[in-house]
Amino acid sequence: MVPPLSTEKNQDAIAYSKTLTRIPWCDDYEKMISGMLYSCLAPELVDSRNRARRLAQKFNTYVPDEAETADEVANTRVAMIKELFGKVGEDIYLEPSLQVDYGCNITVGDRFYANFNTVILDCAHVTIGDRVFFATGVSLLTATHETSLQSRRDNVEYAEPITIGDDCWLGANVTVLPGVTIGKGCTIGAGSVVSRSIPDYSVAVGVPAKVIKSVEPID
Repeated sequence: MVPPLSTEKNQDAIAYSKTLTRIPWCDDYEKMISGMLYSCLAPELVDSRNRARRLAQKFNTYVPDEAETADEVANTRVAMIKELFGKVGEDIYLEPSLQVDYGCNITVGDRFYANFNTVILDCAHVTIGDRVFFATGVSLLTATHETSLQSRRDNVEYAEPITIGDDCWLGANVTVLPGVTIGKGCTIGAGSVVSRSIPDYSVAVGVPAKVIKSVEPID
């Protein structure tokens, strides 16, 4: 499902970006996070993507020295993520490999864990709550295009945000599409494609993902 296209800048999204770090401010950036059509070839955006590629490559190719302790390895990896992401909570850990578009539009809460091969295309904001677990091969994709051929030829695209609530677990090879909110306390089954928002405390599976049951909330 292709999300609706915005025609005005989202002042709330722009204000939120001001709380993040290393934002490539320009007119096209503000359009990008607002769900408007924008040019991905704006120089500020190109530079930001190149920066993210360098940092992700550094993260993915880091090989711990035999003398490093487990805590030292974790601290090194987390320091790299803090340099890449816009905002990071406490007690997080990600395995390589990690691929992002900008990194600066990603916010993760406390006790976030991502297993191998995570992809986050953060052209819009990606907000991940506390105590969220990703299995291998999870993809969060905010980027999308018009079905119009000409806009794709013109390198024009748009994006819609993704939000994942507290206490969620995304199984192996889950794909989350633009504009989706996954409520708190949810489990998404392996291989699912989440094309629509999922309510709190749900278990959803399939292509497209559908809710098959609910779970009891806890404090």
